[in-house]
Amino acid sequence: MLRKFLISLPLMVLLVAGGLFIAAKLIATKPAPVRKEDPMRPARVEVYHAVRQTVQEKLVGYGTARPDETATISAQVGGKVVNVADGLEDGSPIKAGQVLVRIEEDDYRHQLERASNLIRADQATLEQIKLERANLGRLITSAKQDVRIAEDEYKRVSGLFENKVAAKREFDLVRVTLLRATRELDTLETQLAVLDPRTEQAKASMAAHKAEVALAQLSLDRCRIVAPFDGRLRRRQIEVGETVAPGRPLMAVLKLDRIEVPIELPASCASKVEIGNECALSVESMPSERWTGRVERLGPAADEMSRTFTAYVVVVNGKQPKPLLPGLFVRAEVAGPVHANALVVPRGAIRAGAVFVAVDGVACRRPIELTCALRDMVVVKRGVDAGDAVILTNLASLRDQMPIELEGRRLANSRGTPSPASRPAGGL
Repeated sequence: MLRKFLISLPLMVLLVAGGLFIAAKLIATKPAPVRKEDPMRPARVEVYHAVRQTVQEKLVGYGTARPDETATISAQVGGKVVNVADGLEDGSPIKAGQVLVRIEEDDYRHQLERASNLIRADQATLEQIKLERANLGRLITSAKQDVRIAEDEYKRVSGLFENKVAAKREFDLVRVTLLRATRELDTLETQLAVLDPRTEQAKASMAAHKAEVALAQLSLDRCRIVAPFDGRLRRRQIEVGETVAPGRPLMAVLKLDRIEVPIELPASCASKVEIGNECALSVESMPSERWTGRVERLGPAADEMSRTFTAYVVVVNGKQPKPLLPGLFVRAEVAGPVHANALVVPRGAIRAGAVFVAVDGVACRRPIELTCALRDMVVVKRGVDAGDAVILTNLASLRDQMPIELEGRRLANSRGTPSPASRPAGGL
């Protein structure tokens, strides 16, 4: 066995070595493979030909409608409610000046009558003072004459007494007469002077009583609660027979002729909104309804937290197909600046601040600069020219200078030539 193994081993080695030599020879003489280039398959695209046109920005914001005027009607006097207008329920129409509620008037009528009687008493006092003044005037005139006569008599008798012609008794008599006349004149003048403060006191009393009359009349008038303007009743909180106190709310009235909507807009749009700009309003839950209004005033400052500012839009319900109700949350499109001869392209054609334009069968990437956005369109400031075929589809797979194909054929010289397959991407 050993002998056979030793004889076959060299033979086996020889066979293996021969096989390896033949394999190496075959590998060395094998011809090199020919590389065949597979051309890039063109991407099929649709295009939009950029055009110039006049467009207007629409500034979108949101807000809650509220009545232009609202009033909470409260009792201004206390008392028992004796009457509430017929049919006065929530939603009922009311007219300006309509009597809504009546409060018992008896107490205020008595106050008015009492104050009126006190005024008549003051007038009588003034008349009495007037008569006293006239009577004192006559008495003072007479007293002054008596004083002059007594003075003359005193001077005559005094001269005679000095010349020892008149007796002392006669002199004393005329002196006493002069003193009595003078004292009586002083008393009358004092009584006349006292009439002035009495007159002022009577006038002050009359003024106070007139104020009481006015207050009583005002309270009496306030027993009739009337509607401040045309509108609709929102909430009734009173019934006949209840006793009310001053300040108690009775009902709320809304004026629905004009509705105001504070619209919150981005602060960046503040320079684009002006008083008088038109505004279109809609409600998401009522897609078929539309309202129009105008910006009547602008908020003085932006909100530092939300970075918004407020434009107050007024809707005149009389000019609408259906009235806009207070409390609705609305979407508003405020008319912004008008851009004349603007170059617009679809918003969806923009990727990473650039668009692809079809030129001579290839996609050319062009960085662009925008002026503003208009819904699904944008206004391009630079980067695209009028007539350029802006590519709309397959943008994720496009590369600069990549071949493209339109409607199953290569797009040849599409620059400036509208293609049958091109279409606008949405309206302005």
